[in-house]
Amino acid sequence: MKIAHNDKEYDLTKLKAHELVELRLIIENENDSIKDQLEVADESPSKMYSDRNWYRSATRAKKHRIRIIQAINAEQTRRKSERRERGQSVPQYFVDAARELLNQDQFGEIMDLANDNKRYAENLEKM
Repeated sequence: MKIAHNDKEYDLTKLKAHELVELRLIIENENDSIKDQLEVADESPSKMYSDRNWYRSATRAKKHRIRIIQAINAEQTRRKSERRERGQSVPQYFVDAARELLNQDQFGEIMDLANDNKRYAENLEKM
């Protein structure tokens, strides 16, 4: 799933786990700041907002950040479910760790080599 935030596009499916957590923390902090500002505006004695456009914009920004947090939660849930389905063998833990630590090119090369080795081993078994 792709999201846009601060003129930058993120593909949540391609972010590493720690990058998802970092993005979520940034978004949550921004959302808390917006909530605080809206609460101050709501508590003003006259309940009249000096700048209605600001208030509407802040409310939209808060809702946008909530949707991003929900998308991040959905991606994290998808990954947990995927891990549960695959089982948590040591090789799968290794693959997950490699995916976290290596860049995409390095990880792709290792996976290609591993798949080649697997096919070779399967062909040997057939003989």
